Amino acid sequence: MHHLAVYSLVALAALVLFKVIQRLAIRRQHALIKKQLGCQDPPVDPHSGFLGINAIRTLTKADREGRLPDFVINRHRTLNQMFGRITSTVSHNILGQNILFTNDPKNIQAMLATQFSDYDLGETRNSLMGLTLGSGIVCVDCALLCGIYNGLCLLILPHHSSHRTASNGNTAAPC
Repeated sequence: MHHLAVYSLVALAALVLFKVIQRLAIRRQHALIKKQLGCQDPPVDPHSGFLGINAIRTLTKADREGRLPDFVINRHRTLNQMFGRITSTVSHNILGQNILFTNDPKNIQAMLATQFSDYDLGETRNSLMGLTLGSGIVCVDCALLCGIYNGLCLLILPHHSSHRTASNGNTAAPC
Protein backbone atom coordinates (compact mmCIF):
# COMPACT_ATOMS: atom_id res chain seq x y z
CA MET A 1 0.00 0.00 0.00
CA HIS A 2 2.84 2.39 0.85
CA HIS A 3 4.46 1.79 -2.55
CA LEU A 4 1.23 2.66 -4.35
CA ALA A 5 1.11 6.06 -2.66
CA VAL A 6 4.77 6.74 -3.53
CA TYR A 7 4.24 5.70 -7.14
CA SER A 8 1.13 7.87 -7.34
CA LEU A 9 3.00 10.91 -6.01
CA VAL A 10 5.89 10.32 -8.43
CA ALA A 11 3.46 9.99 -11.33
CA LEU A 12 1.65 13.16 -10.27
CA ALA A 13 4.94 15.07 -9.94
CA ALA A 14 6.02 13.83 -13.38
CA LEU A 15 2.73 14.95 -14.89
CA VAL A 16 3.00 18.41 -13.31
CA LEU A 17 6.61 18.73 -14.49
CA PHE A 18 5.60 17.66 -18.01
CA LYS A 19 2.78 20.23 -18.09
CA VAL A 20 5.09 23.02 -16.89
CA ILE A 21 7.71 22.16 -19.52
CA GLN A 22 5.03 21.90 -22.19
CA ARG A 23 3.58 25.30 -21.27
CA LEU A 24 7.05 26.90 -21.33
CA ALA A 25 7.80 25.37 -24.74
CA ILE A 26 4.50 26.64 -26.16
CA ARG A 27 5.12 30.13 -24.76
CA ARG A 28 8.60 30.17 -26.31
CA GLN A 29 7.21 29.01 -29.66
CA HIS A 30 4.49 31.69 -29.56
CA ALA A 31 7.06 34.36 -28.64
CA LEU A 32 9.20 33.41 -31.63
CA ILE A 33 6.21 33.54 -33.99
CA LYS A 34 5.11 36.90 -32.55
CA LYS A 35 8.60 38.27 -33.10
CA GLN A 36 8.70 36.98 -36.70
CA LEU A 37 5.32 38.50 -37.52
CA GLY A 38 5.88 41.71 -35.56
CA CYS A 39 2.85 41.11 -33.36
CA GLN A 40 2.11 42.83 -30.08
CA ASP A 41 0.34 41.38 -27.09
CA PRO A 42 -3.32 42.36 -27.03
CA PRO A 43 -4.69 44.09 -23.95
CA VAL A 44 -6.04 41.82 -21.24
CA ASP A 45 -9.67 42.35 -20.29
CA PRO A 46 -9.56 43.39 -16.62
CA HIS A 47 -13.21 42.34 -16.17
CA SER A 48 -12.32 38.66 -16.50
CA GLY A 49 -11.76 38.17 -12.78
CA PHE A 50 -9.97 35.28 -11.10
CA LEU A 51 -9.39 32.52 -13.68
CA GLY A 52 -11.92 34.24 -15.93
CA ILE A 53 -14.82 33.15 -13.77
CA ASN A 54 -16.40 36.62 -13.94
CA ALA A 55 -16.09 36.60 -17.74
CA ILE A 56 -17.74 33.20 -17.95
CA ARG A 57 -20.52 34.32 -15.61
CA THR A 58 -21.26 37.56 -17.50
CA LEU A 59 -21.05 35.92 -20.95
CA THR A 60 -23.37 33.13 -19.85
CA LYS A 61 -25.85 35.59 -18.36
CA ALA A 62 -25.84 37.74 -21.51
CA ASP A 63 -26.34 34.64 -23.65
CA ARG A 64 -29.26 33.43 -21.51
CA GLU A 65 -30.88 36.86 -21.77
CA GLY A 66 -30.44 36.87 -25.57
CA ARG A 67 -28.16 39.90 -25.60
CA LEU A 68 -24.77 38.35 -26.30
CA PRO A 69 -23.97 40.33 -29.50
CA ASP A 70 -24.86 43.63 -27.78
CA PHE A 71 -22.85 42.61 -24.74
CA VAL A 72 -19.74 41.94 -26.84
CA ILE A 73 -20.10 45.25 -28.70
CA ASN A 74 -20.56 47.16 -25.42
CA ARG A 75 -17.59 45.35 -23.85
CA HIS A 76 -15.37 46.43 -26.76
CA ARG A 77 -16.61 50.04 -26.39
CA THR A 78 -15.83 49.94 -22.67
CA LEU A 79 -12.34 48.57 -23.30
CA ASN A 80 -11.74 51.21 -26.01
CA GLN A 81 -12.51 53.91 -23.46
CA MET A 82 -10.50 52.20 -20.73
CA PHE A 83 -7.34 51.79 -22.84
CA GLY A 84 -7.80 55.06 -24.76
CA ARG A 85 -7.55 53.35 -28.14
CA ILE A 86 -9.41 50.90 -30.34
CA THR A 87 -9.06 47.42 -28.87
CA SER A 88 -10.13 45.17 -31.70
CA THR A 89 -8.34 42.17 -30.19
CA VAL A 90 -8.63 41.35 -26.49
CA SER A 91 -7.12 38.57 -24.40
CA HIS A 92 -8.93 36.68 -21.65
CA ASN A 93 -7.43 34.15 -19.28
CA ILE A 94 -10.20 31.66 -18.71
CA LEU A 95 -9.43 28.71 -16.47
CA GLY A 96 -5.73 28.99 -17.34
CA GLN A 97 -6.30 29.17 -21.10
CA ASN A 98 -5.35 32.34 -22.96
CA ILE A 99 -8.30 33.05 -25.25
CA LEU A 100 -8.31 35.81 -27.84
CA PHE A 101 -11.37 37.61 -29.14
CA THR A 102 -10.91 39.70 -32.27
CA ASN A 103 -12.99 41.76 -34.63
CA ASP A 104 -9.98 43.20 -36.48
CA PRO A 105 -10.49 42.64 -40.23
CA LYS A 106 -6.75 42.14 -40.81
CA ASN A 107 -6.57 39.46 -38.10
CA ILE A 108 -9.63 37.71 -39.49
CA GLN A 109 -8.20 37.90 -43.02
CA ALA A 110 -4.92 36.40 -41.82
CA MET A 111 -6.75 33.60 -39.99
CA LEU A 112 -9.10 32.74 -42.86
CA ALA A 113 -7.08 33.58 -45.96
CA THR A 114 -3.34 33.45 -45.51
CA GLN A 115 -2.75 31.46 -42.31
CA PHE A 116 -5.83 29.25 -42.00
CA SER A 117 -3.85 26.07 -41.44
CA ASP A 118 -1.95 27.69 -38.54
CA TYR A 119 -5.09 27.91 -36.40
CA ASP A 120 -7.23 25.29 -34.81
CA LEU A 121 -10.32 25.73 -32.74
CA GLY A 122 -9.27 23.42 -29.96
CA GLU A 123 -11.28 21.05 -27.85
CA THR A 124 -12.79 23.83 -25.75
CA ARG A 125 -14.25 25.71 -28.72
CA ASN A 126 -15.45 22.54 -30.39
CA SER A 127 -17.14 21.26 -27.25
CA LEU A 128 -18.75 24.63 -26.41
CA MET A 129 -19.73 25.83 -29.86
CA GLY A 130 -20.35 22.43 -31.40
CA LEU A 131 -23.61 22.10 -29.51
CA THR A 132 -24.72 25.54 -30.65
CA LEU A 133 -23.45 25.68 -34.22
CA GLY A 134 -23.17 22.02 -35.15
CA SER A 135 -20.35 20.68 -37.30
CA GLY A 136 -20.41 23.40 -39.96
CA ILE A 137 -17.54 25.49 -41.29
CA VAL A 138 -17.55 27.68 -38.16
CA CYS A 139 -16.68 24.73 -35.92
CA VAL A 140 -14.29 22.73 -38.10
CA ASP A 141 -10.52 22.83 -37.88
CA CYS A 142 -8.60 23.26 -41.11
CA ALA A 143 -6.90 19.88 -40.76
CA LEU A 144 -10.26 18.17 -40.46
CA LEU A 145 -11.80 20.31 -43.18
CA CYS A 146 -9.05 19.69 -45.71
CA GLY A 147 -8.21 16.18 -44.59
CA ILE A 148 -11.67 14.70 -44.77
CA TYR A 149 -13.08 16.87 -47.52
CA ASN A 150 -10.16 17.05 -49.92
CA GLY A 151 -10.29 20.32 -51.81
CA LEU A 152 -13.38 21.57 -49.99
CA CYS A 153 -11.59 24.80 -49.03
CA LEU A 154 -11.33 25.79 -52.68
CA LEU A 155 -14.90 24.69 -53.32
CA ILE A 156 -16.26 26.74 -50.43
CA LEU A 157 -13.96 29.72 -50.97
CA PRO A 158 -12.99 29.58 -54.65
CA HIS A 159 -11.64 33.12 -54.70
CA HIS A 160 -8.85 32.06 -52.32
CA SER A 161 -7.05 30.16 -55.05
CA SER A 162 -6.20 33.35 -56.92
CA HIS A 163 -6.78 35.94 -54.20
CA ARG A 164 -3.76 37.98 -53.16
CA THR A 165 -3.76 39.91 -49.95
CA ALA A 166 -2.93 43.58 -50.20
CA SER A 167 -0.52 43.48 -47.29
CA ASN A 168 2.00 40.92 -48.48
CA GLY A 169 1.10 39.93 -52.05
CA ASN A 170 1.16 36.23 -51.20
CA THR A 171 -1.37 33.93 -52.74
CA ALA A 172 -3.77 32.95 -50.03
CA ALA A 173 -3.84 29.27 -49.27
CA PRO A 174 -6.65 28.50 -46.84
CA CYS A 175 -5.41 24.98 -46.16
